[in-house]
Amino acid sequence: MADLTQSLYDVEDQLKLRGFQARMVKVPNDASEADSDAVARLQGEEPVSEWSQGLRRRFLRRLTVALVSYGSSAPRTEYLIKSASKRLKVKTKIAVLNSLVILMFVDTADATKEELHLVKLNGSVDVNKLQQIDELANSVGLRDTPVMMGQWKLQATVKSPSCFEEWYWQLLAFVISAGTGALLFFQGNYWDAVFSMFLGLVVGIIFLLVPFFPVFGIVAEFSSALVVSFLARVFTHYFVHLDVCFFAMAISGLVWLLPGQNLTIGVSEVVEGAVVTGSARIVKALVSSLQLGFGLMIGEKVAWWLPKLEPTPCADPNISPWFLIIWVLGFVFSMNILLRARWGQWFGMTLVAGIGYVAYELTEKGFGAETAAVLSSFAIGLSGISGAFRMVYEIGFFTNDTSL
Repeated sequence: MADLTQSLYDVEDQLKLRGFQARMVKVPNDASEADSDAVARLQGEEPVSEWSQGLRRRFLRRLTVALVSYGSSAPRTEYLIKSASKRLKVKTKIAVLNSLVILMFVDTADATKEELHLVKLNGSVDVNKLQQIDELANSVGLRDTPVMMGQWKLQATVKSPSCFEEWYWQLLAFVISAGTGALLFFQGNYWDAVFSMFLGLVVGIIFLLVPFFPVFGIVAEFSSALVVSFLARVFTHYFVHLDVCFFAMAISGLVWLLPGQNLTIGVSEVVEGAVVTGSARIVKALVSSLQLGFGLMIGEKVAWWLPKLEPTPCADPNISPWFLIIWVLGFVFSMNILLRARWGQWFGMTLVAGIGYVAYELTEKGFGAETAAVLSSFAIGLSGISGAFRMVYEIGFFTNDTSL
């Protein structure tokens, strides 16, 4: 205790020599080594504390787990961890696979201090926490975010509850996404939207039960498709006077389960050089498509007493363009909830989604659906890049302040 008190007075003397008005503060007992590192930095020396090195390694490991758990892509995770390691002066090698993270801390001076971590993870998208962890990874090691503060921010983010995690928010999002999806994407009429909302409620209940029955999660997509297909076939037969469409109801009821997210991320990872991870995501998306396809086919056959369904296209609902704005906002509202975005992110996400939808509508008639989809994706990418530059500027990457 006497040694610790003497070291604190030594810190005070060093600060006074450098022109600071120092004052004694109460610090946790386990922070003495971090304070020694701070003094070393003030003296222009490199911190050599083994405690500090261990803290930085633990922080980087937990940061990696958090990034992958909340939906960061493999190239993005590797880039952030390598950048943070460089600022924290920790030699790191990292490889992110589909459900496995290989993280190695290298020590060229002493091979016995090297560490190898193999972490198996199954992540899900949480946009709110992902943004916070991403910003932390970009700022840790700068003057405003030393490693101790980064550790506290990381723990606070991980332990905080997710946005819209309550069951009623999740069910509401499934219901709205199914109803608006039928009107926007699958040529459904208003009755199709009503029945699709009921089917979305059924799918939401199934996925709310998955955490209580983990084994059932393996076939949750297949089971959802089977139930939705069966109910849609029944609705098509007994409510034929309402001119409902089997395709519009069945697909819109499963709109959240469609593997577009995994397919998009997988293709982008392959383009960026993460071939193994990207290929695994693409295969996972194809398997999900097979599960949904088999579920839709078998669910229709379960209604064995009904006549065979004729493959006829859905009639044009002829919905007013002004109402389409409401349906777009409703669909984006539901997606924001399912992606666990906080209220402050809604404006930007809604704006980017609106840009993509407008770009598609303006180019679909002149260039065709395929080209319009590419152009709308390009517009969304440009919108996202502008937001990324804004975030980078706010963090301070365009300044010369990169000190610890």
